[in-house]
Amino acid sequence: MDPQVFIDAEAKISDVCQENNIAAVVGSAHQTDGVWNNSLAIFDQDGKIKARYGKTFLAGEKCGT
Repeated sequence: MDPQVFIDAEAKISDVCQENNIAAVVGSAHQTDGVWNNSLAIFDQDGKIKARYGKTFLAGEKCGT
């Protein structure tokens, strides 16, 4: 997957948040050191990403394995 797809999508969400003075929490993905992370991106009403929440396990997997 091309990371630019997610960068472009998040830029559009940022614009919408800023234009409408709203905050948003959206499912996304991003790379850290070449590793994909399934995450939530949290945008403020100015369109800035304030935080990311990284999913730490997959549904159906046993915790700690």
